[in-house]
Amino acid sequence: MTSNGSQAAHDLEDDGATSCIRRAEGYIEGNQIELALAEAEKASKVEPQSVDAWACLGKSQRLSSLFRESVASYKRAQSCLPAEDVMSETDKQRNADLHKELMQSLTAALKAAKADTNSQPDHIVFVAPGAPVFHPIDPLSTINQAGRRPWERGMSMVDELSRQGVKTTSAFVIVAAYREYNAGVQSVLAGTHEATHIIAPAGATQWILEGLMRDPRCCELTQELGKKLRSQVKYEIKLKNGWDKTCSYDRVRRELQERVRRNGWQSARPALRATVQAWILYAFTTLYVGRQPVLALKYFKQAVNILEFGRATWPNVHRDDRGAIFEDTFLFGVKRMTLPAYMDPKHPDRVGKHHLDELEEFAKALIREAESTTPAFGARGTDHAMIMSYYLYPIADSYSALGWVNHRRAERLFSNSPRAALDRLQRASADYVRAADILNEDEEYHAHYLSIAVECMWMARTPLKDILPLCARIRTAIPKMKRIWAISQVSAARDIRLQQVLDFETEYRQKVQRGEVSVDDPVRPKTWGSDGQPENDAAFVVLKE
Repeated sequence: MTSNGSQAAHDLEDDGATSCIRRAEGYIEGNQIELALAEAEKASKVEPQSVDAWACLGKSQRLSSLFRESVASYKRAQSCLPAEDVMSETDKQRNADLHKELMQSLTAALKAAKADTNSQPDHIVFVAPGAPVFHPIDPLSTINQAGRRPWERGMSMVDELSRQGVKTTSAFVIVAAYREYNAGVQSVLAGTHEATHIIAPAGATQWILEGLMRDPRCCELTQELGKKLRSQVKYEIKLKNGWDKTCSYDRVRRELQERVRRNGWQSARPALRATVQAWILYAFTTLYVGRQPVLALKYFKQAVNILEFGRATWPNVHRDDRGAIFEDTFLFGVKRMTLPAYMDPKHPDRVGKHHLDELEEFAKALIREAESTTPAFGARGTDHAMIMSYYLYPIADSYSALGWVNHRRAERLFSNSPRAALDRLQRASADYVRAADILNEDEEYHAHYLSIAVECMWMARTPLKDILPLCARIRTAIPKMKRIWAISQVSAARDIRLQQVLDFETEYRQKVQRGEVSVDDPVRPKTWGSDGQPENDAAFVVLKE
């Protein structure tokens, strides 16, 4: 071999997975974590079936505070081990060691999430219906690069999708939501400064709220915007002679009736609109910034109750007189925004029987109301985005809330009535599938809800013949979803769950083909707990909620 050939072989050996792992471990010992991460990533690419490579990457990611990515790497390392029934004692010990490392990353992720919720980040984004958590935006992440946000991706697609006759794409939803929200934000930020408040056009708050109702994921809330928005809300309450948040619901209801009787709707309509908008925005920021779900739920309920009271008390008053806030679209939008407050991890009674019963009835009522009034696509006075935002998405989120309720009830039943718990999990899975069926495959929550349905099936010991078709649906949906939602506020946690489902599908389809398992067998991932629940419930909350 020539000297050049020898050098090439030497370079190749140096770049092999074993050499990369050795260098990464050395960098870790020297506390050079960035260099360790680079070497570990190289090792996992050079030898993607190497247990050691993925374990090294998981450790490097954990030390870099990339906790969710670390969890995924440790799971990938475990998947590279032999099947449990043919594991050697060495493999079994390695699997146990990897599991301990994985749980360290999950625990670290939980602590980091708690730290986030106790801080006041400078830049905040909405995360997910049914799973509200705010995270600071990383200025180096791709979510801040031009053209990467979902609404920016959507804007480049809507014309093409319209020409194709597509009706239910999530691109329509997020683009329409962002346009409304951004119009209001720009008006508030450009408002003139007065002695005690900032004056923007009176419709600015309405635009922001309508954007949030269409899709809360359009929300980007800086501290500057939050401060100016609070000032704008106070200004509009004063301008319209509305009721501030210190006024009780009973007082507002009583005085509203009196004002309508004395002064008519010309006086009452703008006052009530400003008041209801203030309640909703206060509830929204209290939930996602203040992390006070009990208080947020109080104001969401006040808004819903006053709207339902007005609809019942003045059913025959024309929309132009009593105002658009009494229309179905506004009511369904508020109710949809209310759902996450029931399920927030910080709610002290979120798994209590009365609380779950109330949420169940709230969600069922929203489904009944929205399903019975959903207009046909193409109906006069509607557009596709409006129908999805104010009818289909509230229905989907309500079914997912019912799935969440059944899931929580299953957890309560496991110790005393395992059979009833498994039945609840099957019902939860069906609810999540119904939620997914309402949404287009390019909506990230289509695949997300299906993945939760699969997890419920794992816990319920459902046979493979029922699980694998859902896995196939997820696999088909992912490329369509990532055209719009490749980068989103939940993409890191979302993709961990989706990858686990895909890995499960690949593994067990192969095992079925080899005759190692039957489609009638109930199977769960190797890292799943043996009691029908995730091994670490607190850590599971980080990934799921």
